[in-house]
Amino acid sequence: MLLRKMAWSWKSGLAVISFVLMLSVSGCSDAPPEEDTVSETVIDIQAIPEDSKENAEEIINICIDLYKKAAEENKIADLETIRSIVNCLGENGYPAVDSRNQINMTDPEKVVEFCEKVDAQEEAEITIIEVSYLGGFVKYDLHTKDGNVDVVSSGKTSWSATGSEEHEIN
Repeated sequence: MLLRKMAWSWKSGLAVISFVLMLSVSGCSDAPPEEDTVSETVIDIQAIPEDSKENAEEIINICIDLYKKAAEENKIADLETIRSIVNCLGENGYPAVDSRNQINMTDPEKVVEFCEKVDAQEEAEITIIEVSYLGGFVKYDLHTKDGNVDVVSSGKTSWSATGSEEHEIN
């Protein structure tokens, strides 16, 4: 009988200690969690400005030969085709990525420099091109001033097999 009472008291004591330990480890605290706030303003653009169209045409002309060759071989969505287009844009001074994030960004130094200027709250601009596997690209114009970044997407510019361009606002 004494052995049962002693075992019961040990079990009860162990249960109480476990419960207290659980409460102390679970992190009950009065301090509210810190929250980072990021404000985002989205502005819909209804029409592509003329300079943006000219810029898109310039980008198309940079790599149109690669695109035409890929269209002839029916390899528009081929990884190596996209890699060659991204690299071509990088060689011409445009930071570029692919839409599936399979290829390293070209000219990442320019993007890092832009980010450093954002942190320093200086004024800066950069254009980043996202090459699509569906035959086209999206041009992102980033502008920073006083630590705020404005992003303007030109919408999707698609290449047709004839080399002409088609604009679509997203």
